[in-house]
Amino acid sequence: MDLSGYLKRCPAKSRELKSATGCRCENCSLEYPLALLEVHTFGSARSMETPHTDLQKYLLVLCPSCSRSFRSGLIDVPLQRDLVRVRNRQIRRRMRAILSYQPKPYTPSVDFDPEVIFREMVSSNSPDLCLNGG
Repeated sequence: MDLSGYLKRCPAKSRELKSATGCRCENCSLEYPLALLEVHTFGSARSMETPHTDLQKYLLVLCPSCSRSFRSGLIDVPLQRDLVRVRNRQIRRRMRAILSYQPKPYTPSVDFDPEVIFREMVSSNSPDLCLNGG
């Protein structure tokens, strides 16, 4: 099931996402009653069954007029992604919790050998680049 279908079938999750923004439109920043806000999905909103997908990256909480603009295609997907990128960290965390996001566990590379990397750095005369930030 895709994200928009999931949110239609689970109105409680949709309400929680709207509340997570403080009942504010993420585009115009105006406050609206919860019932007027809409959860807009965009881009390649992956399936709910795909593990380790951060689904909050594919949605915005919008007021009715902003939602109309976004649905009509006037607002490009890159701009929508930019709005998600500047989303407040607390809102992002709450949305991830609502959507049951589980980050992929980190497993370091087996081939990682600091000595080999250091020797390569020294032999290529690049320690200055590393010490001076690139």
